[in-house]
Formats: sequence, C-alpha cells, structure tokens
Amino acid sequence: MRPRARLPCLAPAAHASHCPPLHPRYGLAFALASGYQHPLTKDEDKPSMRKECEGLLREVLSIEPGHQQAHYHLANIYSDSGRSDKAEIHYRESIRLKENCINSRYNLSIILQQNGETNEAQVHLRAVLRFEPSHKHALNNMGLLAETSGETNKAKEHFREAVKLDPKFSAAYNNLGMLLSREALTEEAVSCFSKALKYDKDFLQAHFNMALAMTKLTNFEDAVKHFQRVILVNPNEKDAHFMLSTIYDKQGKKKRADFHRDAVQRIQSEQTMGP
Repeated sequence: MRPRARLPCLAPAAHASHCPPLHPRYGLAFALASGYQHPLTKDEDKPSMRKECEGLLREVLSIEPGHQQAHYHLANIYSDSGRSDKAEIHYRESIRLKENCINSRYNLSIILQQNGETNEAQVHLRAVLRFEPSHKHALNNMGLLAETSGETNKAKEHFREAVKLDPKFSAAYNNLGMLLSREALTEEAVSCFSKALKYDKDFLQAHFNMALAMTKLTNFEDAVKHFQRVILVNPNEKDAHFMLSTIYDKQGKKKRADFHRDAVQRIQSEQTMGP
C-alpha cells in the first residue's frame, strides 16, 4: 500500500493583486469574496454570499471588462463551486491583464494539474517562483508534479526547499516522507511524518502514512493508534480498516480482525451499490 500525498489547495480570495478598484460595486464584491471564505463564516451563509458576490463581479465586468481583480475573484468563485472550466477562463484573463498576478497563476496551475495538463501547470508554477521565489506552496506543487513524472530526486529537492522556507510546512514534510518511505528509508520517513503531525495534529494523510511506516517497522502498537485516528475522522476509510485487520490477524486478535474485515466488505458493498 502506497503512502499518500497532500494535494494542493487554492490561494485564498483575500490575496488579490494590488491595482486599485475601478468600479464602486467592486468594493462590496471584494468584501463578500473575502467574507464567505472566512473560517468564522457559517456554512449555511456561504452559498448566498457566493451567489451575490458572483452577481456583483459579473456586473463589474459587464461595465469594465479589463478589471483584473474582478476576473481573479470571479475565477475563485467558479473554482469554489466546481466550475473549473469557467474559472480557467477568468484566471487566464487575469494573467493576460497582469502577468505577475501570482495567485492567478498558482490557482490556474492547480486546475491544469487536476486536468492532467502538467507541462503547462509547471510553466505557471515556474512563473510564480520567478516573481516570488519564496512561494512555498508553488515549490510543494512543483515537487508533486516532479514525483508524478518520475523525477523523484527533483521532487525531494523541491519539498526540502519548501520546508527550508517554512520549517512548519506540514504538507511538504508529509510529501517528502512519502517519497522516502517508497525508497524504503522508513526511519527518515517517520521523522518527516512526525514533523508533519507536530505542526498539524489532524493531518489525516500523515496519520495514515505514519501508520504504514510503523507497520513496516513492526511497531504495531503505534500503527494501530494512527490507523484508528484516521477511522475516527473517516469511518469509511477502507484501507485503514484493511490494514488494521491485517495487524490484528498477526497479533492473533481474531474478533478485532473480523470487525475490520467486515467493515471493508461493508464499504466495498456500499461503493458498488452507489448512492
């Protein structure tokens, strides 16, 4: 079973480029764009705020089609609501209007990466790093793209650069540990997963990867703790149930092994049946 990477996330709407707003409605749209993504905003309020924000931004662009910030924020709205095709259009227009808009380039690179267009994604990430060499997320994502194309050493180099810039960057520690684990450098991988969890104790991929590493080291007690942490948050995590059934079998704990085996069968059945 392979360790798991943490996938990239979009740059937040509040990180806009710095040209002045040209339309009076933009101020309200910007406030809504920042507000609905705020962690304290209630989930039930977000859809209506997002819809109102989208309407305002479309109104701005109908009058001032060259408003770069409006394109950027509208792209974020579309991306957040799963309309990546429309988001891509507006990120590209934002970049056309302002070549060094690093958030538009970064977010576009994620969409391209998700669509399998890795070469163009790398082009935009390199541009991000040209304009802002300390962009840790761009370095992390360059590492993920390098890993996907089989350039393991280059991937590790990017992850190490990212944690050098931010010694508390959990995602990069996890991704570096993932590669080290695949190379059978298990103890080094454990060190990376430990750092990832030190700075993000709820990081499920790191808990899962740590559990796999502990299983390789036959430290079943700690492996069980980390697999159980994953299942506590996601009871339908089939791979964690499977690994626990395997560990309990080795320990001769038949009832516990059967419990997790039954969970695997239940999850597989539900996945086959669908909603």
